[in-house]
Amino acid sequence: MLVNMRDLLADAEKGNYAVGSFSVANMEMVLGAVQAAEELNAPIILQIAEVRLKQSPLEIIGPLMVAAAKSAKVPVAVHFDHGKTLKKINQALEIGFTSVMFDGSHLPLDENIAMTNRVIESAKKYDAAVEAEIGCVGGSEDGSEDIAINCTKPEDAVKFESETGVDALAVAIGNAHGNYKATPKLRFDILETVDKMTKTPLVLHGGTGISPDDFVRCSKTGIKKINIATATFDSVENSVRDCYKNKSIKGYYDLQAAEVDVTFDMSKPLDFIPIGRVAIDFNPTDMYMPLSESSNFNKYVGGSPANIAVGLARLGCKVGFQGCVSNDQFGDFVVNYFDKEGIDTSKITRAKNGECLGLTFTEILSKESSSILMYRDNVADFCMAPEDIHEDYIASAKAIVISGTALAQSPSREACLKAMMLAKKNNTRIIFDIDYREYTWKSKDEIAVYYSLVAQNADIIMGSREEFDLTEGIVGVKSSDKESAEYWQSFGAAICVIKHGKKGSTAYTNDGKFYTIKPFPAVKLKGFGGGDGYGSSFLYSLLQGKDIIDCLEFGSASASILISAHSCSDAMPSAAQVEEFIKKSKEEYGEMVARA
Repeated sequence: MLVNMRDLLADAEKGNYAVGSFSVANMEMVLGAVQAAEELNAPIILQIAEVRLKQSPLEIIGPLMVAAAKSAKVPVAVHFDHGKTLKKINQALEIGFTSVMFDGSHLPLDENIAMTNRVIESAKKYDAAVEAEIGCVGGSEDGSEDIAINCTKPEDAVKFESETGVDALAVAIGNAHGNYKATPKLRFDILETVDKMTKTPLVLHGGTGISPDDFVRCSKTGIKKINIATATFDSVENSVRDCYKNKSIKGYYDLQAAEVDVTFDMSKPLDFIPIGRVAIDFNPTDMYMPLSESSNFNKYVGGSPANIAVGLARLGCKVGFQGCVSNDQFGDFVVNYFDKEGIDTSKITRAKNGECLGLTFTEILSKESSSILMYRDNVADFCMAPEDIHEDYIASAKAIVISGTALAQSPSREACLKAMMLAKKNNTRIIFDIDYREYTWKSKDEIAVYYSLVAQNADIIMGSREEFDLTEGIVGVKSSDKESAEYWQSFGAAICVIKHGKKGSTAYTNDGKFYTIKPFPAVKLKGFGGGDGYGSSFLYSLLQGKDIIDCLEFGSASASILISAHSCSDAMPSAAQVEEFIKKSKEEYGEMVARA
């Protein structure tokens, strides 16, 4: 039955226990939580935090939570957790949530009080309970930040209670959101003082890692609501993994939790490790003439994996790199450049037998016509060997980015395959940037064998239509983009991004949906380099948890910035620069300028 959280906490106060409040994200989690409560004949609170709405829209998940509560055999309150905006709090109230939280813990106390009172006034219209927070619980609700713990001051709790009359108060007593790196040390002295000085039911956020004995002690010392989020999500993930390991999944309805978006293990220290080619780009400064007539060039770090690494670092990601460079001044140039960009170079090796970095000379005949002259014989990047790939390094990253160029020769291709296998073993996502270059490949069959092998194991595949055709050269899909995506998704890919140059690109997700973006208008300087900016910005956005269409938009904007610049690596933009570009483009051309 659907009940007010205020009533649940009053009963908990009388019985001297605490009510569990479980974060949910989909139908299966809602049904599972209610079923467990019914089996235990215990009251329960279903909750969702505002930060999670990008994955579970409130207008979809909210009515489901309310409906499940109404049909439950035990008392169930429905709670909107960590509300940051009045708009979303009011939306939750309109849907039928019986409790809402305004999280003003980051605000000065008086401002927190004022905003909480505004929420209380709104909640009165629906007879809904209101929760607030003072002090600062560490970590963050979605794991994206590491916020320092700031324990609640008892005198602040007294003031807050007297000036708001709030129904529940979350306090910070040394607890934190997310998985703990060490055993938490709770300040029971603070909790006991706050409990004695106030009458409001207290709330414990950040319960994962706290011992059962400490939970009991908390419940006997004023805590009447305990939030459980990380443990809930970890339980779902581990159950799914066990099913896969045991090969007990025989279809969707066995799993009932098919992943649509790629999820990353946020506990890993590195965000991305691109693997493969590093080159030296020479771009003419006397442009718009044949390469044979160009005399002056600027030197840049190049190669798609290298450019993507720089792009990700500029956007604020923690980036490593796995590759081999020449043991000479050009090799020094690459390593020093990466070091300055904050890219980890500890796993970059040096060629041992005089192999040189590949050289790329660009011909810029016009704004629309560019070509590349590459020298790729006896190059250092193909010297990356399997023994250079270390499990602990691969395991330390949320994702690796395998470049198709690195598959063109041994021992580089075997090194990539080893990295792929270690990534699968260690829950590191695999991104396949097809990155075809005709140099050094012996046949189309050879291309198809190695490309398809990586594509079958990838979580994300990115490439042009022509590159997908090469990947499918033996299996012979060669139909529509949709059919290509469906084929690779049958092996487990979550997202396939297929690019069509000036016509734009489309991302196909494994729930059968697709999202299309067009290029942003740009003052074009050259016809190359946009793909690496696109790739780095798309992956960055995906890591941030943005919607797929927003990821595409961010990537497209970055690509337009790159084709307007002389270089690739040096011109990689920051997140603020991409956002400013999008803002100005929409102001000039309209909100839907790039959205198909």
